[in-house]
Amino acid sequence: MSKPQIHSFEEVLKISNEKDNKKKLLLGNGFSCAWNKDIFSYGALLDKARESKEFNEDAEIAAMFKEFDTKDFERVIKVLKDGSTLAKVYQDDIKNKNLSKKFLKHSEKLKKLLVYTITHNHPDKTTRVSEEEKISCYEFLKNFDRIYTLNYDLLLYWTILNFVHEGKFEDGFHEGSPSDEYVIWEIGDEITAKLIYLHGALHLFDSETEIRKFTWSRTDKTLKEQILEALYEDLFPIIVAEGSNKEKMEVILHNAYLSRSFSSFKKIGGQLFVFGHSFKNNDEHILNAIEEGKVEHLFVSVLKGERGENKNKIFSRVSLMIARRDALIKKNSKVKPLNVYYFDADSAQVWNKQ
Repeated sequence: MSKPQIHSFEEVLKISNEKDNKKKLLLGNGFSCAWNKDIFSYGALLDKARESKEFNEDAEIAAMFKEFDTKDFERVIKVLKDGSTLAKVYQDDIKNKNLSKKFLKHSEKLKKLLVYTITHNHPDKTTRVSEEEKISCYEFLKNFDRIYTLNYDLLLYWTILNFVHEGKFEDGFHEGSPSDEYVIWEIGDEITAKLIYLHGALHLFDSETEIRKFTWSRTDKTLKEQILEALYEDLFPIIVAEGSNKEKMEVILHNAYLSRSFSSFKKIGGQLFVFGHSFKNNDEHILNAIEEGKVEHLFVSVLKGERGENKNKIFSRVSLMIARRDALIKKNSKVKPLNVYYFDADSAQVWNKQ
């Protein structure tokens, strides 16, 4: 396979503008890591989790990360879920009949610990992101017609709030009762929303009767304070932290907001920019939606200076997406080819870190 050309962000914008001006954006964890990888990378989260009593009270959980030589919470959660199933199959050969339940218990504990760690590690206030950084980020974001994000954190939300007067990226949540300390989402709001959280977010909660979004303006409490208060009351935000793609889809399909948001993503066509996503197989539902959908021009960010292994994994998975789209064309001539362009993530200067 020949080495793909890596353009600058300015170059791919010119290519894109020659096609049409409607561009969609998909954000991965690299978006948040570009602001501060010491807070938002899996390595940073694992280091923070190791400081907690919950992480250390079960020696097996800590040992799992060491045994598999990983800092990826989702990978360990997947291994534990798979182990639970395997233990059921071989339960006659296993002396400890409770092993399957223990695997499952630890996987659920690890998911909760991930949410706790992200929240505790998260910056306290929107002012932690400087005005210059927000302006730079918004200059990047306003190139797009709609934003889909896979991130749970508040960085994107804080940036959008800074420019809410422009009304460009409404998320579909609106006022309910004047006395409520939150705003709500209802079925159908995803149709007009321009900012969509595909895997949920720390400030989104499912009360079973409505989908709520915490806001500062209705409580005068920071979002982090509100989220921590909810966690202490055993209320967990809408978060897709499952280990495998199949398990992620199960969570998505059983939540109205997530399922409607994912349905919205599957319908997009034209141009899609992907920034900060690693194209891992635990997000196959996202990758399948692109390759089986109507997107004709895909612009993918890579770190130009990153070691070849990581870039090659992205190149390889994107090549498979192209091949699968070509296979669909053979079955249906109305399907359009998938044209791919790569750009250097650093050249976008999302947070003006250069």
